[in-house]
Amino acid sequence: MGRKQKFQAVVLSIRIPDDKDRNYLALLKRIYDLKKSVQVYPGIGMALTSFNEKTRQGTVSKFSIIEVEGDWFDESGFGPASEEDLKKISIPSNLKPNLISKSIYLEEKDHLVAVMTYSAGKSISPNQVEKFFRIIVSLPEIVNDFGAVQVDLFKDSDEIEALLKI
Repeated sequence: MGRKQKFQAVVLSIRIPDDKDRNYLALLKRIYDLKKSVQVYPGIGMALTSFNEKTRQGTVSKFSIIEVEGDWFDESGFGPASEEDLKKISIPSNLKPNLISKSIYLEEKDHLVAVMTYSAGKSISPNQVEKFFRIIVSLPEIVNDFGAVQVDLFKDSDEIEALLKI
């Protein structure tokens, strides 16, 4: 018998103000259509990289933001990298390393978003997920259409189990 797969998920409550059209499907579709990544912590960016309206499923992705112009460490010389070594660095600005992608699912009726945070040995922290959604819904493009959207993270595992009906 194979090893049991371990996974973890978090649930976010997302609330569009009462005076706006409370269309959560449209909100996630709009976030996806922006095709914008945001920095959630120094050196860490995230984006909603897919969303299917029919299945209400998508993907949130985390990646590293490298400061190419900053100081670099040379492991072989065990000190600061030389100007000569720095000239060899060539990373196109559109490429971001250390990609981790996790599934999301929208439960429209209760305006909940479940996010897989750990599977296959890779993780995105619950705080990163929460911060990503808080930042992305505060962008002017979202606020103009949906108002001041609120995002709260459920941290209680019993509460999450009940919400996900596992």
